[in-house]
Amino acid sequence: MLFVNEVHQLSGTSGAAFEELLRCQWAPALARDDDVRLVWCARSLPGAVSGPEIVTWTAVADGAALQRLGERIRHGDLREGATALGAARRAVARRVASQLNFSTLDVDLALIPGGPEPHREQGDLYVHDFVLPQPGMQREFETKLAEVHAFMREFAELGTQLWACFETVIGGGTQPENIMVSQVANAEALTRMLTMEIPREAVVPGMWMVDGLKVRDTWTSRLMRSVPWSPIG
Repeated sequence: MLFVNEVHQLSGTSGAAFEELLRCQWAPALARDDDVRLVWCARSLPGAVSGPEIVTWTAVADGAALQRLGERIRHGDLREGATALGAARRAVARRVASQLNFSTLDVDLALIPGGPEPHREQGDLYVHDFVLPQPGMQREFETKLAEVHAFMREFAELGTQLWACFETVIGGGTQPENIMVSQVANAEALTRMLTMEIPREAVVPGMWMVDGLKVRDTWTSRLMRSVPWSPIG
């Protein structure tokens, strides 16, 4: 299965209208193909980025479904909807990715509703990370990430879990990247994450923030909350 990640940059007043387009028009239109579903949608939190953003993940069954999706957007039944989305946002950054083998996100396209409806009052908190590994060290980074993933699952009381982990496919972005989505259990866990300070003398080899820097270059984090109608998450 492949996943299309899109970061939609919006104006200060276009968020609600753009989200309505996604829910009421775009997601149902995507679902006309049984092999395509919009599976996750989240809003940036105020102050988390320079301007309002919405991040979406669209799951496609395979390469053939991805090709059909592109054809539908260029000159098929999705062309009008894609034009409407483009007019409602300032810019979009798009990547195509696949899940890493230790990622625990389970997506069954047959169970994802074609026309998502709100099913809760408030979505969950997430940290959405784009990570650029050091040149030639993507596999080393992913090995260390798998170790961190296992640690976080063992210590669930930390309140933050790696929810999904991806790598961009060849041609799926401007350069090889990893994408991590971590779920934050509650406001208390978020406060703990934001206020935790590690003394300089405690930063030693063996810690993720030390060893990780050997295999990754830069990263971009977004604090987000899933929308009430997001099919998963």
